[in-house]
Amino acid sequence: MLVGSQTALKQAHHPKYHDFNAAVTDIFKIDYGHVQPLMGAWKTPIRVTQEIYEKFKSSPLKRLMPLKRKLSDPKPGEPTLKKKKPENEITTGSSLDAILDDVVKGVDCEPKKGPFIRFSNTPNSAELGKIVSRLDGNLASTAKEATHLVMKSVTRTVNFLACVSTVKYIVTPDWIIESEKENHFVDETPFLIQSDKTAEETFGFSLSSLLGTPGRNSFLKIVSRLDGNLASTAKEATHLVMKSVTRTVNFLACVSTVKYIVTPDWIIESEKENHFVDETPFLIQSDKTAEETFGFSLSSLLGTPGRNSFLKDKTFYLVHGLNPPGRQAMADIIESAGGTVDTKRRSSNYIKEVLTEKPESYLVLCCREHLTLVRDLLEANIGVYTPEVVMSGILRQKMDLKSNCFMVGDIVDD
Repeated sequence: MLVGSQTALKQAHHPKYHDFNAAVTDIFKIDYGHVQPLMGAWKTPIRVTQEIYEKFKSSPLKRLMPLKRKLSDPKPGEPTLKKKKPENEITTGSSLDAILDDVVKGVDCEPKKGPFIRFSNTPNSAELGKIVSRLDGNLASTAKEATHLVMKSVTRTVNFLACVSTVKYIVTPDWIIESEKENHFVDETPFLIQSDKTAEETFGFSLSSLLGTPGRNSFLKIVSRLDGNLASTAKEATHLVMKSVTRTVNFLACVSTVKYIVTPDWIIESEKENHFVDETPFLIQSDKTAEETFGFSLSSLLGTPGRNSFLKDKTFYLVHGLNPPGRQAMADIIESAGGTVDTKRRSSNYIKEVLTEKPESYLVLCCREHLTLVRDLLEANIGVYTPEVVMSGILRQKMDLKSNCFMVGDIVDD
């Protein structure tokens, strides 16, 4: 129990837990096999850079370190005593300076080498991540630091949209598998992901042209230079920058929270003025075609008070295989609008109780191809809806449950 192991509680009658002869067995011995994560911190050297060391030398803390004591003055008539210096005493500077100098010299403070890798829509990403670590690569914690994006096929996921502006390579998982065989990261060229004509036609872009566009990450650099911040989530974003009104994942997630939706010209003009300028002249204009297609008004939507709490008091369960836009993307959209995502698959009885107490407060979202996974809910007359009920609902600030509800007859058995 001392280190979080509950084996003794589960096997209380095992003979090893009834041996109280300390001469034979150390009953207080800790099994370090149970606490590998806790021991890791003690095995990692503390990095003290030269900059940190210089700051310490000039800080008030250094003056609080104990000084070398002097011998007290001798009494009258007594000879003056001289303290013999030990052979190993440091005579130049303080002992602390010398110790810290050794620490600084002994620690490798060079930046991490190797590729910074991020995964998107990769089923075995956990195992591939272990291979990356064994090859001295790095798992990118943010899209901004990623140099490689690993994905099985071109899919408009959140990670793809975030990394496509920064990464140098988009490769298939085979690149990591081949690198493991060679025991080093191999050339990426044979493993570059191929264009997907269906995806490119659907979303109107060319992957090869996009990756070949010079300065595709220049906006990110300008924002950083102007002391702006790149929002890691839609909920913390205050500005959304887009060329035209398109129903992308980021648009649906941010439209509930952002204060401004502006064109890229706002960033370009801000760079010229060396500070963020007024957004008004750069507010994105309504697109009649998009508004007629999806049945909403951008100006009315942005002027709606409380749009960030449109889905408040509603809980959603997202069935596996929810695509488009994907489970994580849909979760971001829901949470930005104040909704809650339930990660646990509930029974039909549980959902019925919730809906009896508060109608339309629990919604299950599913794609037509995976309705067999929620057959029990449909047969119990519990509503199962398409993702469109949320995506259109956020834009119109009104949910059309009837038009986006599945029936038992919609199930197609394999």
